[in-house]
Amino acid sequence: MSTITNHHDHGDFEYDQAWVQDQVRKIQQYIADNKASLLAIDESSSPRILDYACGHGTISLALLDAYPSATFRGLDNHPKQVERYNSEAQNALGNSQSRMWAKVGDLYEGSSKELDSDEWFNFDTIIMSMALHHVADPLQMLVNLKKRLKSGGTLVLVEWLGAKAHDHGKHGHQHDHSGAHSHQHAPADMIDAPGGQKIWPGFDESFFREVLTEAGFQKASIDVRVPGVTFTIPEELMQSFHKGVNELVFVKGVV
Repeated sequence: MSTITNHHDHGDFEYDQAWVQDQVRKIQQYIADNKASLLAIDESSSPRILDYACGHGTISLALLDAYPSATFRGLDNHPKQVERYNSEAQNALGNSQSRMWAKVGDLYEGSSKELDSDEWFNFDTIIMSMALHHVADPLQMLVNLKKRLKSGGTLVLVEWLGAKAHDHGKHGHQHDHSGAHSHQHAPADMIDAPGGQKIWPGFDESFFREVLTEAGFQKASIDVRVPGVTFTIPEELMQSFHKGVNELVFVKGVV
């Protein structure tokens, strides 16, 4: 594993905090209310959905009833989160748990034989919620996720809306000698967060348009939404976050 925390590599304590639960509920509500335009899922085709960095399965559970013919697969690099995801699936589905289950896995660090089977490719939709800010190289993460989508498949990201990239420190826009644009981030510029984690202090709107284009998503398909969904970070945690990080951004890109 990388020395930089990747995604959701923490225990259950965060999920039990009131401000996190409030944030989760708001994410679930926005996605449920805007699923048709944001997810672009064709229910008639028995869609396959990957809940990446799935945690307890809050995203999968929010969509389970809306897409009764869909199958949900979860991946997370934290075994306790996967155990909880599968427990929630069993509670929701009983003997029909084959529709929703997760395993321990990490697509950021590179593929493994267990994730090389057809089951982990050609997804209609991949959703990565509140996890990209843990990843040392966001561009590489998106490139890896794109490989798992079918042609025409949709990637949906949910993240903190942060300050412009130029305000984050040394990381930001870079250009190579060929003139190609490269939106790189230096891990040294990640900030300290509770629990010894390293995180990016949110991402601005232009970051998503640039990095998704660079990762190979259709430029015309990129939809960055800042719908005014806010949350409150406890005062004692504010020093660990970039000033002004209290709003969510929802992002869509199509292969």
